[in-house]
Amino acid sequence: MTKFTRWCGIAHSILVKSHRKTKLGHAQEMLAAYLGHRTYASLRTHDLAVLQNQAKYVLVDPEKALNRAAGLDIPLTADDWLAVEHAIRPSGISGETWLVGEQSMHLAARLTLEDSGDRRLYDIAHRIGLRDGIRTTDTRCHSSPGEFPEILKFTVEGAVPTGNAEAYLVIPVVCEVAFPRVGKRFYASGELLSVEQSGPPTAYEPEEEQMDFSYMSELDD
Repeated sequence: MTKFTRWCGIAHSILVKSHRKTKLGHAQEMLAAYLGHRTYASLRTHDLAVLQNQAKYVLVDPEKALNRAAGLDIPLTADDWLAVEHAIRPSGISGETWLVGEQSMHLAARLTLEDSGDRRLYDIAHRIGLRDGIRTTDTRCHSSPGEFPEILKFTVEGAVPTGNAEAYLVIPVVCEVAFPRVGKRFYASGELLSVEQSGPPTAYEPEEEQMDFSYMSELDD
């Protein structure tokens, strides 16, 4: 069973409880709109295989799902569709595909850097001592909201904690992360394009650091 088929079955089972005339085909149309296509036929022709095999992130649009429902004469409310979103988004259902809003790609960029284990980060830290992770502090998207470029790029700022026998230090870094577009609003996994030291090391006390764990949530959009 494909991801989209599974999602449609879940969406239909939820929506038919409050809108009894909802058919499985209606759920297909609403989900296609949610994923950025005007019709299910468009999704099937252009992006269905990509969704199954290549897409890591889908930048969804709940408003388009509601508009498509209205066009089908189904008076869906925002709460109705939110129930569908909450049902299909957990990773056990959506698998390796994250259904997220555009703003969540900032977090995806941060996680791409934090989880990379990139050798360039180690090389920067080893000028002083041993690397102790990476903390991200800021992101900037290179495109405007509503744009879906072929390569979605972010500048990510952060700091590499390191230390030696004399001091604990953090080294500021600036990195570029890119996500290649594989469908209309579908992006593949991120790639760390560049890593550069952006300033001199500064001292810090590790015992006073507050741990800040980043994680990807599909339910915050």
